[in-house]
Amino acid sequence: MKATNKITAFGLILTLGFAAQAGADEITCGDDDYILATLSEAEACNTGNGNPNDDDLQDYWTGDEWSDAGHIAGNSGSADDADDFLSVSFNSGMWGGGDFDLDWGIGAEFWNTFSEAVITIHVGHGNANTSGPDHFAWLITPGETMGNLVYDYISGTGGGFSNIRLWGRGEGGTTSVPEPGTLALLGGGLLLLGMRRRKALKI
Repeated sequence: MKATNKITAFGLILTLGFAAQAGADEITCGDDDYILATLSEAEACNTGNGNPNDDDLQDYWTGDEWSDAGHIAGNSGSADDADDFLSVSFNSGMWGGGDFDLDWGIGAEFWNTFSEAVITIHVGHGNANTSGPDHFAWLITPGETMGNLVYDYISGTGGGFSNIRLWGRGEGGTTSVPEPGTLALLGGGLLLLGMRRRKALKI
């Protein structure tokens, strides 16, 4: 009985470990001397200068053209806002300021329309420091509908948060993408059942 309890506890720890690892998909990019930004639920990040457009995204991820699926700018006058498939809610900071932390959301119906997603942000260089990037672009993990974005303003002038945009491309609704945490829990559960059955057969 004690051996079975040990196996159960081990299986639970292993499952939780897999789930935590599956959710660890934050990606940070930028310039360590100027600005950095971290977005969760992403697979890759690129940086550049100017307001990001389809040509920039084509350079980062070649393929079909990207379509604007939501655009929220700093003159919205509200900490919580939405446009088309995109929504944002600030946890700290504000439009036009330095450091900020916000939660982003993508309407679930987005994935019925598109198969790929990119979130971009643009920040201002100001009049002095032009050595670092002023836009960021993240390729979002397919099927994800929410995540977090943290922006660290380190030095220089400018750097204020200007806008955030959601881009989509490809035909949606063709594949079902399970949540990574769900897969980890399922795998851990099957492993646990197998270990318990093996132990029972030995007794």
